[in-house]
Amino acid sequence: MSVILEEPIYTAKDWSAEIVPDATIDDLDEVAIAKARMMFKKVHSRIPTEEVNAWSVQTFLGKCGLIRNGGISLSIAKNTNQLPSYTKTKGLDKERLRQMILQYLSNAGSEGAKRDSIYEYLKDVLPRNKTEEQQIRMLGDLLKSMSKESIIKAEGRTWYIVPQI
Repeated sequence: MSVILEEPIYTAKDWSAEIVPDATIDDLDEVAIAKARMMFKKVHSRIPTEEVNAWSVQTFLGKCGLIRNGGISLSIAKNTNQLPSYTKTKGLDKERLRQMILQYLSNAGSEGAKRDSIYEYLKDVLPRNKTEEQQIRMLGDLLKSMSKESIIKAEGRTWYIVPQI
């Protein structure tokens, strides 16, 4: 028993508790929310059904712990089995996109790559709820951000990885 009690507490980050930027209630499937509400009523039978039915979607999700500080947590997509379609709609997170850009530029080597070719590489993982123009602008903002951090640089219209010293 003492060995178990002395084990370190698991401290890894809980990705499902992270707030998803730009996510709104409109991105959620109404059927999944109705199913979640039905299951909530079964588990929390001490709360009158009429009361649970009267809650707004935002209130209901908050009581389930799926909304924190007004933002939707990634766990809602996971808990409602919408993670694949959610990820397709919202795209990969910025850190994953940054990693993909760095990999692409690494593969391009000394030839570098133009934004259009980087966009072609990333377009399938960019948010589908944005227009192509918005996706290109998002990519441009990401490239500028990485450039300000001196991770990559642009020479003319070509992007390169900055060699780390």
